[in-house]
Amino acid sequence: MGLVFSSAALITWLSAGWLDARWILLPLVGAASLEGFLGYCLGCSIFGWLIRRGLVPESVCEECGDLRERYRRSGFEVT
Repeated sequence: MGLVFSSAALITWLSAGWLDARWILLPLVGAASLEGFLGYCLGCSIFGWLIRRGLVPESVCEECGDLRERYRRSGFEVT
């Protein structure tokens, strides 16, 4: 997901300039900040949501469908 956002921002920036690309870059910086400062991966959460809704087959990533087990293994308490 990061690659998609980064590529879209780069293409927009090169073709339309900063004023248009900032609307892609600022959410990307926000998502990266969540990951870096809080350890919350927005892309993983969105991917898990897509799997649970049936938009992405669960076989693509068995573990991504429910992140609670991953957090438990990392030492976080999940309710």
